[in-house]
Amino acid sequence: MILALLAACGLLAPSATPVPAPTVASGGSDPTAATPASGGSDPTAATPASGGSDPTAATPGSGSDDVVQQPSLPGAASVAGFSADPAHRGVVAGEIGTTLANLWVQPLAIQGWHSSPIVVGDRVFVSTYGKTWNECDDGDGVHVLRRDTGDKLAFLPTRCDANGLSSDGQRVFVVTDQGRAFAWTTAGDLVFDVQVGEKKLYGAPTPTYAGLVVTGADLVALLDPATGAVKTRLSETMGKVRNHSVAHGKVWFGSDSGRVGWCRLDGQGCEERFITGDRFDNYGAIALDGDQYAIAGGYDGSAVQEQLALHRVSDDGRIWGVSHAVGAKAAPVIAGDLVLFAESGEPDADGTQAWGGSLWALDRKTGEERWVVREHGGSWSTPVVVGDRIVWVPHDGTVRILALGTGEELASHALGDRVFATPAVVDGVIYVGTDGGELHAISTR
Repeated sequence: MILALLAACGLLAPSATPVPAPTVASGGSDPTAATPASGGSDPTAATPASGGSDPTAATPGSGSDDVVQQPSLPGAASVAGFSADPAHRGVVAGEIGTTLANLWVQPLAIQGWHSSPIVVGDRVFVSTYGKTWNECDDGDGVHVLRRDTGDKLAFLPTRCDANGLSSDGQRVFVVTDQGRAFAWTTAGDLVFDVQVGEKKLYGAPTPTYAGLVVTGADLVALLDPATGAVKTRLSETMGKVRNHSVAHGKVWFGSDSGRVGWCRLDGQGCEERFITGDRFDNYGAIALDGDQYAIAGGYDGSAVQEQLALHRVSDDGRIWGVSHAVGAKAAPVIAGDLVLFAESGEPDADGTQAWGGSLWALDRKTGEERWVVREHGGSWSTPVVVGDRIVWVPHDGTVRILALGTGEELASHALGDRVFATPAVVDGVIYVGTDGGELHAISTR
C-alpha cells in the first residue's frame, strides 16, 4: 500500500543502472573551508536542550547580501533537531558514543519523510501521517512525548498528513497536506489553525524576526507567528517547493521546475539563481555555511547536468558540481572540509531490495571523492554530523554511526522497519521514527 501511494505521488522512480563514481566538474576559485557551526546558548531560554544550531534569521528589512551570522531568536537555544538550524547545515554540537541501546520505543503513527522529531526542553514533538500516507485520517497530527521516558503527553490533530515541524521555543508549528498551518504552545494549547494555500505545504516552517516562513506548491510566504495571518506572499511562481532554508536575510529553495532561487525576507523581491537541468527536482533543503551553499536533487537515473553543486553566496560563483546516476531526496550536509551526499535509491517492486543509496563524502574545495559507503538501500534521511561522527539512518532502518574522516562504520543498531525521516540527535540520544509508526530513542553512550 505504501509503495503504491508513493508511486502515485511520483516519489518512486523507475529502476536504474548501477551507480558509477561521480563525475566532478570544477569551476570558480577554491573556497576557504569553514569549521562546523555550533549552537550558542541563550540566557533567556528555559530548560535548554543541547544539540541545536543557532538560527540565521535576519532582522526585518536587513535584506543584505553580506555574509554575516544573524542573531538567534529568544528561546531558540531550547530547541534541537534538524529544523532547529534554519541554514540546514546538518551539523549539531555535542558528541556521541558507539554503544547503542534503546532508551524507549513508542508506537505512534506513520512517520514519513518530513517527520523529523524536535526536542523542546523536556519534550519530544513529532509529526505523523496517521494510518496511511497521502490520505487524511484521524491519526494525522503531532505527538508530544516525555523526553526521558517516551510517555505520551498529548496528541495534536491536524486532520490531514502533518509535514514539516518546528518551534521557536514557546510555540510549535506544523504544515499539512491540506495547505494549512497550525501552531500550539509547547504545553499543547492551540494558537492558530489557518488555511494558507490551496495546495500542499511541505517543509518545516522557519521562525524568523520577519515572520514565520512557510513553503509549498507554488508558495513562499511569511505568516504572523502569533495569529497565522499571511503577512507577505514572497513568491507564488517558483513551482513545488518541498523544503527551504533561511540565511543572510533570505529564504533559499529549489523546486520541481529546475530552478533554484531566493526571496528576501523584507519582501523586496525574489531571484532565480541557476538552472541545473530540465529534469532537476529538488527535495532536500539547501545547506548554507558561511559564503557557500550546497544543493542536491535530480530524478534518479536521469540525464541531469548535476545532482550536487556547491556555489558561493556572495556572487553565486559555481565552485564545483558532480553528476551521479542516482539523485538525492536528502539534504546535503556541509561539515568542515567535507560535503556529504546521500543518494535516495528506490525499492524494487516487492519492497525488499533497492538500487543506489550510497553515502558520499566529497572534498569541499574540489568536489573530489574522499570516501563512499555503498549500497544501503537508499536514503531519504539526511545524515547528521555530531563532532567527528555521522549518524546515518538509510531506508533499511539501521542506525549507523560512521567516522566523519573515513566513513568507517563504528556501530549499528537495527530498528526493524524502514526509515524515511531525518533523526534528531540531542545530548547523545538519537530520536528517529519509522514508516511502521514507532518513535525510537537510542542512547549512544
